[in-house]
Amino acid sequence: MGFTYRGHYILIVITAFFPITCFTSYTIAVLLDHVHALFPYISDTGTRAPESCVFGFFLGIYALLTARAIRLRYQQVYYHYGDSNRRALLILNKVAFITGWAAALGIYMVANFQETNVLAVHLIGAFLAFIVDKVLIFATIASKLQPDDPLKWGPGVKGYTEHVISTFLEWVVAFIATAFFLTFAKEFHKFEIKGEELNFLDIGSNFELNGKEENSVINEEIKY
Repeated sequence: MGFTYRGHYILIVITAFFPITCFTSYTIAVLLDHVHALFPYISDTGTRAPESCVFGFFLGIYALLTARAIRLRYQQVYYHYGDSNRRALLILNKVAFITGWAAALGIYMVANFQETNVLAVHLIGAFLAFIVDKVLIFATIASKLQPDDPLKWGPGVKGYTEHVISTFLEWVVAFIATAFFLTFAKEFHKFEIKGEELNFLDIGSNFELNGKEENSVINEEIKY
């Protein structure tokens, strides 16, 4: 026995969870005067207590949900093409699965290893989470522009304009990456999840299923 739900609900929760996490920690950090109000780095809003507790807790859940969604996507592609001769697609599916889980791990590391406490681990997590864009790492390399308090960049600080551009892009990239999960909502709606069992329901004729029937069941026997 297990809790049954449609797969697209995971995507809805993921998409809602991230902005709620960011804006909650941002609000606390600004109210406590821990960061400057205009576009601080996302991780800066979760560096000091008590906002670090909120940031770490909720972003950790977000990372786990992200890993789950990536695994569902892997299972979906394997279900459709696992018995086909499209070897390149299957290899790409595995690569996407591995890099996706690496990104989820990076998010979890960013959440739990604050930049003011364990900077090296935090940057490794940021690299994994933003492996394509590397916005956060680029900004970190430009460390000579940092003020005495790197969390509070004000208009009078050298490099303030570049800092705002960098942090704005970080927020944009993070939210675009989160919204990307919604593009799978229509397909994930056809999933019914019960514990570790995954059922594919009401699959339309527009999909190439290699002769497989509707309402088939896929489970933990899938090869990775």
